[in-house]
Amino acid sequence: TIKESRQRAEDYAERVRTGRAADWKMTSAELLRHVAECNPGRVEAGLKAQLPVFLRTSEMRFTILHDACRDACLDEPGSERAQNRVEVVRLLCEARANKNAVDMKDRTPLDYALEVGGPGTRRHPSVRALRKLGLRT
Repeated sequence: TIKESRQRAEDYAERVRTGRAADWKMTSAELLRHVAECNPGRVEAGLKAQLPVFLRTSEMRFTILHDACRDACLDEPGSERAQNRVEVVRLLCEARANKNAVDMKDRTPLDYALEVGGPGTRRHPSVRALRKLGLRT
């Protein structure tokens, strides 16, 4: 019936939103936006749709992991945003994103996060979590 059809469509939309199903309509630009927003469900949906993780921005040659790590040292330790950011990085690493690719200034994603965070950020909990995922300076 029409009601069942609508319910199936709503159920599928919810699975896509939470990352339990692929989002075949997502573009690479949308994936980058979801990475920057630290939205693990949407990132997972894009990765399930086999969107590439080897993207680079044009100006500084940042990788998708540079974008994911950028504000890691600015997140409140233990906050939902900090946890979501680490989860997004974990998903990208599992999808085989280059953990230690360098930008035009020879900075890895972790180097970039430390630079954006400023002095004294090497002890930030997010830095420890990113190191556990294999990111290096």
